[in-house]
Amino acid sequence: MSTHNGTDARDASLAPSSASARMAIKLRRAKKQREGYGTFGGVFVPTLLTLLGVIMYLRLGWVIGNADLGADAPG
Repeated sequence: MSTHNGTDARDASLAPSSASARMAIKLRRAKKQREGYGTFGGVFVPTLLTLLGVIMYLRLGWVIGNADLGADAPG
C-alpha cells in the first residue's frame, strides 16, 4: 500500500517522531549535498593544472636544446 508521496506505508511508520531526529536527518542530507569539489576546486584548478602541464611539456625540448644536454651524447 502506497501513501500520497509514493513511499511504502511501512516506511511511514518508521519516520522519526521527535524534532531532534528530524533535524539530524536534515543535517545528514545537507552534508551529503555539500560534499564535492565545487566550481573552483572541480573545474578551475584541474583546468589550470592541465594547461600548465601542457606548456611545461612543450617547453621541455626547448630547455634541453638550449642547455646543450643532447650535444655530448655518444653516437
